Amino acid sequence: MKKSAHLICRFFDDFIKKYLLLNIGFLLLAAIESVLQNTVPQFTEKLVDDVLIHKNSTIFIQTILSMFLLYFFSTCIGYIYSIRCNALSEKIVKDIRQRVFQHIMNLDLQYHEKVSVGENVSRIDNDINILQNLFESAFLDFVINMFDFVFITFMMLRISAPLTGLSFVLIVVYIVIGNKLIVLMKTNSKKVLEMNSDVVSKMTDFMNKIVTVKLFVMERLVNNTFATLQQNLMKRRINVAKIQIINIEMATLIFRIAEILVWLLGGWMVIKHNMTLGALTAFMVYQNSYVSPIITLSHLTGEVSCASAALERIYQILDSKTESLGTFEYKGLQNKIQLKNVCFQYAGNSSDTLSNISIELHKGETVAFVGENGSGKSSIMNLLTRLYKEQKGSILIDGVDLNLYTLESIRKHITIVPQQINLFSMSLRENMLLDNNQQECIDTFEEELHIKKILEKLPNGYDSRIGERENNLSGGEKQKIGILRSVLRVSQEDVLILDEPTSALDTQQKEIIMSVFEKLNCALKIIITHNYNELVKSDRIIVLNQGEVVGDGKHEELIANCIHYQVLFCRKKEGENRIV
Repeated sequence: MKKSAHLICRFFDDFIKKYLLLNIGFLLLAAIESVLQNTVPQFTEKLVDDVLIHKNSTIFIQTILSMFLLYFFSTCIGYIYSIRCNALSEKIVKDIRQRVFQHIMNLDLQYHEKVSVGENVSRIDNDINILQNLFESAFLDFVINMFDFVFITFMMLRISAPLTGLSFVLIVVYIVIGNKLIVLMKTNSKKVLEMNSDVVSKMTDFMNKIVTVKLFVMERLVNNTFATLQQNLMKRRINVAKIQIINIEMATLIFRIAEILVWLLGGWMVIKHNMTLGALTAFMVYQNSYVSPIITLSHLTGEVSCASAALERIYQILDSKTESLGTFEYKGLQNKIQLKNVCFQYAGNSSDTLSNISIELHKGETVAFVGENGSGKSSIMNLLTRLYKEQKGSILIDGVDLNLYTLESIRKHITIVPQQINLFSMSLRENMLLDNNQQECIDTFEEELHIKKILEKLPNGYDSRIGERENNLSGGEKQKIGILRSVLRVSQEDVLILDEPTSALDTQQKEIIMSVFEKLNCALKIIITHNYNELVKSDRIIVLNQGEVVGDGKHEELIANCIHYQVLFCRKKEGENRIV
């Protein structure tokens, strides 16, 4: 309970506090509505004692009209309150969703490797929807019913303290039992959210890999897996519903018992002339009105239990450490990049991916990295772009530790063309430019990269929307778009990293692409490649083996002195211009 209270207080401070003035206004509206609506039973007492019993027709119409006006104005204020409260809840939910999404985008890759896409989607969508339900229904009812509870209690005490005391004893009984159900509700609600995340994760995974599912005839396996997950989720949700229903029905039963006891004691008081019939009637109206706030509040305990479980999962994201942003602006390479005794290990691996790597990369060079798969080539590039952080050693750019530079400036001036090109579900133009506005640069490279051939097959040219799975483009076409996207960012002071950028292209297209790269005027070019022609054109070749540098020099030097390079080079006979 302490943890839930802490989360709710923190949530209030983070997302609701800034709307405090609006909240105060809503509280005033709720108070006015409650007072108007719960003044009506006073007229009921007057109607019975002064009008019906004494058959006083003079004030009959006046009393009825007063009751109607109270209900009418109460309804109008309730309408305004509900509309404005729902608008506020939408603003709060928008703030939550936006902040959680932005935080996820700023988390490092190690987080994204541990947490699936489906899990993140479930928290942004399902968990926040639970909070939205709490605002739009439960919270709305909670405020109104709290005022009702206080005002009704006051009015009941005015009519009869003994009858009010009797009602309160039964409320205490309900609260004691209800608290035990709240704990059980929260435990089950949290489990439901976790299971729902698992369902979304599996569903996302299966849909993203639909081609593999079909090729390996996995439909039955996938359907059975999904059905099992849904069955387990259904059972858990039924358990939650059972607890919630028990809570509500128990509240209803207790108040029905209270109603019988009030009739028993109140009726005896009327018979003994210690209470008027009108007062007892008014008290019973209040007693019945009492049921609504208590049942609503008991229903709210279930909503709050689910919401606190959702809040816990949301704050697990918000409390996750984001990438280190840095403070210095990197404005481009002026001298050299140094890796000094760098060690790195991926989470979950038992051995180092990179071990005591020491390299210097100088401005103006074209440096090729070569080695077996898993030798650490791409890992070095991931460290240079700060997708990961080295565990030991240091990386210096122009004598300044890489981690002191701002992330934005590093990734703005160190451009990587990855082997796997990812395009977004947006137009071709937007995919090429992303955050840039360099249409004239597209025109410059359009002819050299044969982009016009791609445009001819798309219905709206540059404004054609790329599908979610990019099915309207071939692998080579996606590669060209990704290459152009990277080329548009490169300036004279930038570092360009090419991670086997021509892997999806034929020999002729490879030559076209590499000629474009050769013409680019940038501070440093780094090429990860197994292509013989690209290697011999490089100023230096760095050979990696099992996370260590085993060779560094020109092609001729390595052929003469580096046994690992000799082994790789000898294999070129097995493939077309590839040494591995």
